[in-house]
Amino acid sequence: MNGTATTGQGSLGYRWPVLAAAAAVTGCISALLGYLSGPYTDDLLLAAWARDNSWTDILTLKAAPLPLYLLKWKFAVIMNPGEPYAVAHVWAGIVHGINCLLIFLLLSDFFPAAYAAAGAVLAAIYRPGNEAWLWAAAENDGMLCLFLLLTLFCWRRSATNSRFYLPAFLAFTAAMLTKPNAVFIVPCLAVHDLGFSLFGKDTGQHRAKWFAVIAFTGAGYAAFAFRVRGLWDVVYPEKPLFMMGLVRVGESILRSLLLVRPVGIIEHEVIGFSVTGLFILWLVFASPVVRFGLCWFLAFLAPPLVASGFMGGRYVYSGMLGLLVVLVHLAHRFSRKHPRRNRWLLAAALLWGLAHLAANGRDIAFRRSWGSAYTELRLVLEANKTELAEAGRLQVVNAGQPNESWTEQVLLYDLKLRLPLVLSQGVCSSQDDPCLLFRENYYQGELRSTGKYPSRALGPGVRFVSASTSGRETPSGIDR
Repeated sequence: MNGTATTGQGSLGYRWPVLAAAAAVTGCISALLGYLSGPYTDDLLLAAWARDNSWTDILTLKAAPLPLYLLKWKFAVIMNPGEPYAVAHVWAGIVHGINCLLIFLLLSDFFPAAYAAAGAVLAAIYRPGNEAWLWAAAENDGMLCLFLLLTLFCWRRSATNSRFYLPAFLAFTAAMLTKPNAVFIVPCLAVHDLGFSLFGKDTGQHRAKWFAVIAFTGAGYAAFAFRVRGLWDVVYPEKPLFMMGLVRVGESILRSLLLVRPVGIIEHEVIGFSVTGLFILWLVFASPVVRFGLCWFLAFLAPPLVASGFMGGRYVYSGMLGLLVVLVHLAHRFSRKHPRRNRWLLAAALLWGLAHLAANGRDIAFRRSWGSAYTELRLVLEANKTELAEAGRLQVVNAGQPNESWTEQVLLYDLKLRLPLVLSQGVCSSQDDPCLLFRENYYQGELRSTGKYPSRALGPGVRFVSASTSGRETPSGIDR
């Protein structure tokens, strides 16, 4: 197995035109789906941040310690002010295609080309923990994954060619400027080099110096980002208990493998904690290749879960390479021990791939319908712009997210109205202010009861209640 190779230059004889064409097709399909989709939960909020913050504030880190991420949205707002999320999703699709190419090249360092290609195909259609890759990649985790993979790609090759040290450091710096979570690649590089005895090479002393530069740079910037969060100050106001964070790690591992939300037994604390413990034990006693894969997977999945308790499939996306290293290693090992049962292996891979495609298709259809829900809200507010301007404020009932962010977006950037929102639950409580009434928990109920996103968005189901004519309703514009 090529996993013992230390040069990072597997004997593939791959054809670069074929690889480039495969990456281009993956990127184009992803970009097209992204362009056709509607806004995701955070898209409009990020677009607003990009509009409200100057180039100077972004580049000097005054806005937030994620300048590359905000610059992406700044360009998206400039290129398409009306629908900046479409530009961001197209970019996410292109990045996804490049990531799949890098995953193939890295897997080919460890495994034969056929297994590396199978892993890259799974990467192309992988659905990380109930969030379609398209929207997981649209967050900064897609760009983070790109720079992390470039860092590892250059770092492996620097063992025999010192000219790759500087590109590895620059890629790592770009990853840190995208998301400070990139610092967790440092232990992964250490596990990688110790597992393959790279520090024992003639270049070991030089390699240790570059490793120290990367480690201290990452630690310093991460400490700075922790103190100066800028726009991200209120993202996670509550700190969960450490033990509950470990439970969330186990639940997310199951989500990454089972393609479902953590419902029933998956949501149980004992199950989540047990899965986390088993993966840690596996990491300790595994072979160098598997240990590296598990370390990479857990390094980018566990810290945000332990710190915030928020379960997002995008965290799995960043650690996708590690999961694929483990799965491809197990498949390769099974194939060598049971060569006559390769058909079983192929059938299992096809079934898992088809499950991912089906799940992605449902998610994409659902996310696209969010665009219709946003359009409904915008039409309702535009139809009552005059009254809103005269009232000076707006009562919003059962808003939640993303409806609250959407309302602020439409008022400020579409209607040019800077109105304070009075948030409440249940019914419109004031007769003096116009009221925007959302259907309560527009999809959360079905999500909790079935463990799956509905096949189509239930929509905001929004009504506008006039202050002057109580009960007047504006047609919603969506056929439900």
